[in-house]
Amino acid sequence: MRHICSLLAVVHELTEQSVRFDLYQEIRRSTVDRELLRQNAQLPRHYFDFLFHSGVLEVENDPPYQPGITKPASIGMNIRSLGGNVLFDMCFAPQTYKLWQNTDASLEDLSLPADIFEEYVYRLGAISRFRYLGRVDDPLVATSLGENDMIEFKRDFLLSKGGIIKTVVAFANSNNGNLFLGITDEGTICGIDHEIEQYGDPDKYILAITQYIQDKTSPFLRFITITRARH
Repeated sequence: MRHICSLLAVVHELTEQSVRFDLYQEIRRSTVDRELLRQNAQLPRHYFDFLFHSGVLEVENDPPYQPGITKPASIGMNIRSLGGNVLFDMCFAPQTYKLWQNTDASLEDLSLPADIFEEYVYRLGAISRFRYLGRVDDPLVATSLGENDMIEFKRDFLLSKGGIIKTVVAFANSNNGNLFLGITDEGTICGIDHEIEQYGDPDKYILAITQYIQDKTSPFLRFITITRARH
């Protein structure tokens, strides 16, 4: 069954030049499900009105929203990561020609299920590109996206060494990627504090992982960055 989806803006501040609002994704099945995508977003009013006139944006406002004169606009989807969910920025420019160089407004850090994302690309006539491949730094963002061709989870280091090497080599032979330790296959954050305790401190733990990867791969992988997430 095809679900009806739309973006919903709950307006907080409205001027002739700009609109400040909370952006939701709304899916109407037998019930209406609403998910917050971006809080306290802001757009120039002519881009906001472009979304409204395109039929993808509904507006909650009192009194009812009255759009202005529609100006030409182009939209680009700057994709950060693909999987079951798509993490992206929605970028706006006056025209398609050199859209990425002429972007003058954006809604950043949006995440939607892949099929709904594709629906909006189609309905907006948007242009898509990868902003960068394999660049997801936040474990909470990674778990919301789930494992895909650029995100991999391992519960630990000591019992997952073989799988870690396979993942690192696969990333090196493709488009880069992010390997997270301390997350189960199901996307539950379980942590690695117990392993860090065995090594004495986080720096020694990271050094052990780095050395292991260097010992088990050839040629030497120069572009691996290992960081510890902070709570």
